[in-house]
Amino acid sequence: MEFRPVKAVETDAREVFSLIVACREAMEGTEMEQWPEFYPDLDVVRGDIEREALWIYREDGTLVAAMTVDDTQPEPYDGIDWKYGGLYICVHRLAVDPARRREGIAGRMMVFAEEMAFRNGRKAVRLDTYGLNTAAVRFYECLGYRRRAIIYLPKKDGEYICFEKSLAPFSPDMLYTLIVESRSVRRFREDVHVSRERLIELVDLARHAPSGGNRQPLKFMLSSEPARNRMIFPHLRWAGYIKDWDGPEEGERPVAYIVILGDREITETFGTDHGIAAQTIMLGVASMGLAGCIIGSVDRKGLRVVLGIPVRYEILCVLAIGYPAEEVVLEDVKDDDIKYWRSTDGVHHVPKRSLDDLLFEP
Repeated sequence: MEFRPVKAVETDAREVFSLIVACREAMEGTEMEQWPEFYPDLDVVRGDIEREALWIYREDGTLVAAMTVDDTQPEPYDGIDWKYGGLYICVHRLAVDPARRREGIAGRMMVFAEEMAFRNGRKAVRLDTYGLNTAAVRFYECLGYRRRAIIYLPKKDGEYICFEKSLAPFSPDMLYTLIVESRSVRRFREDVHVSRERLIELVDLARHAPSGGNRQPLKFMLSSEPARNRMIFPHLRWAGYIKDWDGPEEGERPVAYIVILGDREITETFGTDHGIAAQTIMLGVASMGLAGCIIGSVDRKGLRVVLGIPVRYEILCVLAIGYPAEEVVLEDVKDDDIKYWRSTDGVHHVPKRSLDDLLFEP
């Protein structure tokens, strides 16, 4: 299903307000608390619609998400030392149906806002979130937004954190966002198709990546049809650190695969070529609002048989691709334990060593 938010009209106002109320009630008493009882009200929603600043996303006629995008910033923003000058946009009141959390919808709404701003010549995005809403703070930081200031807003209690993100092509912020967003996801929405054309676009990215000696020995076998996907899935091994989990269940399995092969008639050794190609594809996956997982633990003999892969080609790895159905968060390594784990609420936690741990001096 194509992700295409549209501008809200007056007849959408009450439905959008109901979505905001549902979000407020779902967030109350959690780490995601954001809005006081009286804000935003129906008049605020109608004002956003009148200014043609409110965007909504529906699936099968049902309202799923809403957000306001304009160049109107709260007065406290005026005193902030913003890093990126020139034209900007502000994002306000991003709301997603609580029943659709952890499906990547909020991230896709933000990508839509950023792309729209970029097309209109804007140089940066500014926004704020409640300081105690730790989930929102993590969300925006993972998208590459940087903290700029603490402000206090009229009629609201507590501190609000202001964020900013550059929209300059290939800015460090955008590259950082893409890399951080490119996480290994192992549960997907099996009800949303990924076309073969999308997979070809991803392979074209890998085609432009570096190759040892410029030999370019890799081949890419694509699968986006359910029948072939069912042939591939049993030959993959998932999440070795999670011992009581055998992989995604039906309904949460990948909807597409790319099998990376090495052509032995070109070379017998493939070095780091497939690693470079796989990560290049995964960055492309993230840029499309998709998610994926590079799988090296593969029943190569069995996969070769079911897919009819000639012995000329070495099976190097398999990339599983789809729309994410789980949340992945990064956290600091503690007590040198680097094993990823899944909490009872289904969130996948990935420990990362600190930058200081990685820097070496003899």
